[in-house]
Formats: sequence, C-alpha cells, structure tokens
Amino acid sequence: MLIQRLTPLLLLIPMAFATAGENALSRVEQSCLKYPTPEARANCESKKKETMAAFEKEEKAKKQAADADSPKKKNDLCFTRKATGELVCPN
Repeated sequence: MLIQRLTPLLLLIPMAFATAGENALSRVEQSCLKYPTPEARANCESKKKETMAAFEKEEKAKKQAADADSPKKKNDLCFTRKATGELVCPN
C-alpha cells in the first residue's frame, strides 16, 4: 500500500526538475517579448546585445590575463643533436 502511494511521487519528482531548466532557459531567451510596444522591445534587445558584448569582452580579457599570468614551461628535457643540430623534446 505504501509503495502504491509513493510511486507517483517518485515519478513526478524527476519530471519537475526536468521541466524547471527548460522554463528558466525559455524565460531568459524571451525576456524582451514581455514589452508591449515594438520600441520597448527594440530597446530591450539593444541593451541585451550591449550587455552580452560587454560580458564577452570581459571574459576574453580574463582569459588573456590568465594566459599571460601562467608561467611558460621551460623545456629542460630538450636537447640539441650534435650531428644534425636539431632540437629534440619529449612529447
């Protein structure tokens, strides 16, 4: 009897979590559709584009700063072959 009562609950919990993510994503994508006038929607879209451009620029700057801060590996294991003058490094 207890199993029959818990089975629907156990089936509904994963379904609730599965639909929660889709709703959040669709709300973000359609956030400018809530404005009634075309002017308001256009303003919203332009602000959204500016914000995304600034975010992408900031992320790119962070990535470049992280790349610049990371120390370059010194090839201590590399050697030059005397016969050919070729620089050989391990993989």
